Amino acid sequence: MTLKVERVAEHKPPDWPGTHVPKQMHLDLFVTDLDVAEKAAIGCGAVKGDSQPAPDR
Repeated sequence: MTLKVERVAEHKPPDWPGTHVPKQMHLDLFVTDLDVAEKAAIGCGAVKGDSQPAPDR
């Protein structure tokens, strides 16, 4: 399986759980250590959303 991620000029991130700017994609990832994986994702440029419906998973 290949997953390709690209930057989009003038990208507007979704405001989930709001509906003004809808989600463009949803991707579930399974990890063994959530804290380590979160730090790695943020280190790659991810942004943690304010709303976390299942913060322990």
